[in-house]
This record gives sequence, C-alpha cells and structure tokens, in this order.
Amino acid sequence: MGKITSKFRVFGWFLSGLLKRHLPWVLISFIVSVFIAVVAISFYPVIAPIINPYKEKVGVVGEFSPSDLPLSVQSLVSSGLTSVTLEGSPSASLASSWSTDNDGKIYTFKVNTDIIWHDGTNFSALDVNYNLKDAIVIPKDFETVEVRLNDPYVPLPVILSKPLFKKGLIGVGLYKVKSLKLNGDKIEYLELVPVSQKLPIKIFRFYQTEEAAITAFKLGEIDIIEDLSDPRELKDWSTVDIEEKVLLNRYVGLFFNTRNPNFFDKDTRQLLSIATPAFYGNKPTGPISPLSWTYYPTVKQYNQDLELAKKRLEDSRFATESASITISTFQNLLPVAQKIQEDWKSIGLNSTVKVENAVPADFDVLLATQEIPPDPDQYPFWHSTQDTINITGFADPRIDKLLEDGRVTKDNDERLKIYADFQRFLAEESPVAYLYYPRVYTVRRK
Repeated sequence: MGKITSKFRVFGWFLSGLLKRHLPWVLISFIVSVFIAVVAISFYPVIAPIINPYKEKVGVVGEFSPSDLPLSVQSLVSSGLTSVTLEGSPSASLASSWSTDNDGKIYTFKVNTDIIWHDGTNFSALDVNYNLKDAIVIPKDFETVEVRLNDPYVPLPVILSKPLFKKGLIGVGLYKVKSLKLNGDKIEYLELVPVSQKLPIKIFRFYQTEEAAITAFKLGEIDIIEDLSDPRELKDWSTVDIEEKVLLNRYVGLFFNTRNPNFFDKDTRQLLSIATPAFYGNKPTGPISPLSWTYYPTVKQYNQDLELAKKRLEDSRFATESASITISTFQNLLPVAQKIQEDWKSIGLNSTVKVENAVPADFDVLLATQEIPPDPDQYPFWHSTQDTINITGFADPRIDKLLEDGRVTKDNDERLKIYADFQRFLAEESPVAYLYYPRVYTVRRK
C-alpha cells in the first residue's frame, strides 16, 4: 500500500512541475479546444446536411414519363410564367407582369431575366417554350414574349402556370435533377438534390399500384407514400404517421349518359340523384371548387330522400321490375358503386355494377373522379361541341352560351355573374350527381 501511495506522490510532483513549466500552453490549448467545440456546435446545423444530407424516399403511385410528371414534382424543379393562387387567380412568377390587347388575342409578358437556370444561364423570353393549341409564342426581345391566339381566351395566364423546362428536365426551382432511371418510356426512379443545402434530398420511386407502393414501404424501400386512397393495414402501425387531406380540386360523381334516351330527361336524372347516398364530408354543389373565386353554392341540391325517390320512381321509365341500370366504374370506386346499388335496390330500382379499366365509349351511368381546373372555365367538360371530354354528351344552348362568354370576358365581375348562372343552370339540369370530394392519405415513417 505504501509503494502505491509513493508512486501517486511521485506522479503528482511530476504533473505539478509539468503544469508550472508549460501552464501558458496548457491554458491556450484548453481555450482553443473550448472555442472549437462551441464553433462546431453552433455550425453543426449548417455542416451536418453537407456531411450527411437527409434523404426523403417518396413513393408515388402512377406511371409517368419525363414530360408528364405530377405537378407536385414538376413544381419542385421549375416554375411557370405565372403561379396560381388557391382561389384560382394568376399571379406573377417567371413573368413579372402581363397585359393583353383590346381584342384579347395577344398577351404580352415581361419576364424576370435575373432568374438562373440550373445550368447556370439566365432565364429569358427566348426560353419560353410552351406548346399551345391555336396559339403561337413569339419572343420579342430577352425580356418580352408575346402569345398570339386565334380566339380570345381569358384563362391563358392560368394555363401558363405550367412549369417550364429546358431539355433534360433543367429548371429554375429549389431542386434540380441529379439522376433519373427509365423503364421503357416511364420513370422508375428520380433523385432531386436541393439548390440550397438546407433542404433534404428527395428520391422518388414510382409504382403502378397502391399495393406495390405499400409493399415497398413495408420492405423499407421508401419512407413516405403520398396520396394513397386507402392506407390499409398501415393505419394500425405505431411506427407511422398518417396525414389525411381532402382534395378540393377534384370530385367523385355519378355521370349520366344523356345520349341514352333513358337519361335524356332531367326528371329521371334528378330522381336518381336523390336516390343516391350521401358520403363523408361536404357534398359538392357543382363542378367548380369551393376554393374558387367564382364558387356559387346557392344552387338546387339533391340530398338523399329515399321516400321521395320511391314515389317518383313509380312514374318513371324505370318503374317496371325488368328495368335495370348498369353502373360503370373503376376498381378503386367499387365499394361506392355497391353502396349506390344497395340504396337503389331499397326503392325498387335494379342495377348491376361493371368495373372498367378506362372510360367506356358507351355506358348508362359512370361513377368516376373528375379533376377541377384552377380557372372556372368548364368549356371542355360541358360544351356540346366537346364530344370526347364531355363524357355525358350533355348539350344545352344556355350552358353553351355561358361557357363561350366565360372564356372571353375580361371583366372579373362579369365573369363572376356568368359562372354563377352556369352553376345554377347546370344544377337544374343535373347531368351528374355530385357525391364527395375524395380524401387521400400521406403515410410517413416516424
């Protein structure tokens, strides 16, 4: 024990002597070490993303080519001449301002040439490469571009919110494309890196079905799935967060084929509308989003009333026991179609459900999801000349005139009146029974 004590005493003398001899250097080393530690801690949030950048691995359901990526992905990489507010109005983006001539056939855009493409070059009017039907794009100089139309078209600034790209998906946004893998002409893998290191790297993998995306999530290939219609068993996992979102830019509806004599009469369409069940959330009142500046909810509505529907059925063309309606739909909406079938049966109306892979050329009624454009222009969906997109075949002279006026009237107050009338008259004619705004879910691993 004495020997151990002696050794500690000798070590203490040695250490004391060392400190007396080199004390200034020891103090300086200590201060420098503390300073380095403080600096490292302070700058860690800046340094960490560079040393070990965070990656978001996102699964997207659907097949896309490089030219038709989802708008949510395109908007990360680039911007359009304009942007669109939640209410559907155009605002400045790559274009700082715009004007139109008195005839509404020539739009002149002033662009911001201080914006830099991801390849290091300045954006200019020469880079505006929209391919527009019945219009030509003419750069006048580096800061000015004209769009000349065959006919006046007021929604043009909203249409030009579509992001612009150079060849190779070169954009001007917060992210740039690092790598891309194709399977045939469809994108299989897309990696985006931030222009600023403060943002995470985003890796997108694309899957044909929701089932495939969920399997990839379970295997750890992805950590996020966006816009699932049903999270399925993942909702019971304690290791995931699920965010629900109601999409007000689309609606689910029961579209009546007005070319078919059985559905030519609006009384029949109204009968079927009040026999159709209510679903979750606020029921749409028409084909224009409730976020739109032209939304007009004071229209005729068709809430479910089975007793009234049963009485009206007695005087309809479907009163006989042999009468039947085919409900055409898609796999993801099959449960909804079956619920409609069940309620129709309760009032004595027979129906069958048919699952389709695409919109059929001919049908009785079609249960489908319809996109709502940001501008209130509904010409493609309801004008009698639009044989392909107007899937109901609906034709009404009053509606045609309102749709024609709505896309050429520049005064917003006048447009507001036009689309209020459009919504009122369309609700009266009821070519579609509006059911609900769809809900989607984002699943994120904790």
